Amino acid sequence: MLLIGSRAILRRFPEFRPPKDWDLIGSSEEIRELGKRLPQVSVKQADEKFTFQYGNAFVEVANSSTSEYWGRVQREFDGEPLWNEPVLGPLRIAPAEYLLLTKQCGLVYNIYHWHKNLEDLYFLKDRLPVIPEPIAALQPLALEDSRRLFGESHAFGALPRTCHPDIELAPRSAMHREIHAVLESLGIATMVGALAWRGFPEVASDVRAGAMERLLAVEAMVLAAEDFRERGSGHRDSQETEFAIGALRQLCTGCLPVGWRYFCVNHFREILALIPQGFLSRLGDLVDGQKVFPHGMKEGLGCDTATRLLLHPAATGAARLPHVASGTACLKRRAASELSCSPLPE
Repeated sequence: MLLIGSRAILRRFPEFRPPKDWDLIGSSEEIRELGKRLPQVSVKQADEKFTFQYGNAFVEVANSSTSEYWGRVQREFDGEPLWNEPVLGPLRIAPAEYLLLTKQCGLVYNIYHWHKNLEDLYFLKDRLPVIPEPIAALQPLALEDSRRLFGESHAFGALPRTCHPDIELAPRSAMHREIHAVLESLGIATMVGALAWRGFPEVASDVRAGAMERLLAVEAMVLAAEDFRERGSGHRDSQETEFAIGALRQLCTGCLPVGWRYFCVNHFREILALIPQGFLSRLGDLVDGQKVFPHGMKEGLGCDTATRLLLHPAATGAARLPHVASGTACLKRRAASELSCSPLPE
């Protein structure tokens, strides 16, 4: 069988975090043999995945005999290093570059361990400069598999909150464009044109990614301001960072076209660094005279923990992003952003 997931990352990088469960790919015959050694817990999706109990951990096995994708992955890595696990038997260790793809492909959907997968993605990105062509060829299959698993529920659950020209803002985001105007009046951002959301076709290719990062940083500030006004925060010291990260998560998993969502995932660290610290406290009056925060930044600080967790699932765990929110290059960009009070560094 082929070992994938976090335990495979740990076998490749001993400094990786301790994993919880096991993720494997195996044939129907290998799964039957495993069932003789471990108690079976469940079968998912018509014999596509089987779950077993191994001590205090679960072992989830994707059936390579019923899936063209998993079958190809297992065959592709049949020559990888072998580890003889005492109970599970001989396991091939998937290459780290493929594990990066598996962590990346689900992050445009609101999956259960979203923050943890984002941390894992950047742990691997910081250690893997390139992906070999044979592994890169598996990326379209990995993306399609994630779309098959999560695409339908995403289509019904994503809220229309951005000002992309193809998206009609929901009634709860009536303040969206007004907050854009306030950010512009404060010199924190510029107004966003329709061409920007087409990927800046008029901009030279070598600077296009930076322009797209700045666009998403501005949009994240607007969403964070909306969320802060409506929900408040229970953490005085980290409130702005939590709301900024929560807003970026919404951009990654929301209603933007999937290409934009993957761009946001892959540039999460750079986009976060472009958001100037203190931007929430600088927001003043809206164009219609209504204050963004009528009672100042302390509005909502009285929320108890239970209420905060209920209202802020996107921000929960924001403090657990050391691999995403740090790094030498990122800190330099953050410093430049703070000096200019703008997400558009000179």
